[in-house]
Amino acid sequence: MNIHDERDAYVIHDGSIILDVNAAFCRLFRCERDQVVDRSLFDLIADEDLKHLGRLRMGILTRTGRNLPDVLYSFLRFDGAIFWGEGHTTGTDRKTVYESRIKLLNEV
Repeated sequence: MNIHDERDAYVIHDGSIILDVNAAFCRLFRCERDQVVDRSLFDLIADEDLKHLGRLRMGILTRTGRNLPDVLYSFLRFDGAIFWGEGHTTGTDRKTVYESRIKLLNEV
């Protein structure tokens, strides 16, 4: 993965807090970079049950380092719109930093 890839939305995080995003992420979530950096990664997920699933999955990834299959989430844009997307998270060369790619699947 490459955060500088402008085709896909990328978010760099510590498993919970957003550290950086790319321009494609800002377009997808209809926000500015400074609106999202330092916020909870789970604020991006619209559904409470899916937020819980996301926390469980990040817990497994941070404890085991094992990559998990991609998952579908309902995401919440900064303007309140919801969309379905696919999330893919992997570790980076820094032990406590992760990179997630989010692909738009369907507008709600």
